[in-house]
Amino acid sequence: MLSPILLVIGLIKPKRILRWSKKPTRLKVIGWWFLFAFFYMMFFGFLLKVTGYEVKSSDNDKSTQIAENNKPPKGKKLEVRGKKLTFYIDTIVVNDSCIKIPLHADGAIPMDGMKNIVKMRIEVDKQVLETNDIEISGIMTGLELGNNEGMTGKDAGLLGNLYFTFPTTKMPNAIIVYNNDNKSIEFDGKAIRYTRQ
Repeated sequence: MLSPILLVIGLIKPKRILRWSKKPTRLKVIGWWFLFAFFYMMFFGFLLKVTGYEVKSSDNDKSTQIAENNKPPKGKKLEVRGKKLTFYIDTIVVNDSCIKIPLHADGAIPMDGMKNIVKMRIEVDKQVLETNDIEISGIMTGLELGNNEGMTGKDAGLLGNLYFTFPTTKMPNAIIVYNNDNKSIEFDGKAIRYTRQ
């Protein structure tokens, strides 16, 4: 509280604040003010960190609750063609006849020709649904022309999203992502955000 008052006094009469200076100016007052403010913030920031003091929001703070609900879910690791990837599901899109679940990884998702190696199934009300309706959105890597593997080559991968569409409007209890070796990871469907179209 004292700092802004000293700044105003220093801007009006720099001699009152900078008594040690031979030529006090308003610019020097502003410079010293910023210097003291910087050290003040560093000192008290260090004290707060050392004492472990943490600011907690009240339960009534709606903006904090909304922000926490909008945190992206944690990724899960799955090996695909000898490559360990972390997969993420951000927001499920729900429309009148189906749900669309986006899946992306922290690296290029291996592809077999233009076929997807990663598959998905969901559990809705104790019923397991699988899909072959997959949209690819992103950049293909490892493209090669004129080989026996087809246009994409043996090291082809997708940098982007795979959108899996399921013929249901109910939110899944679980989302299972699996590879060709039937190794799988599971996401809690209730913990993932969704949006309606």
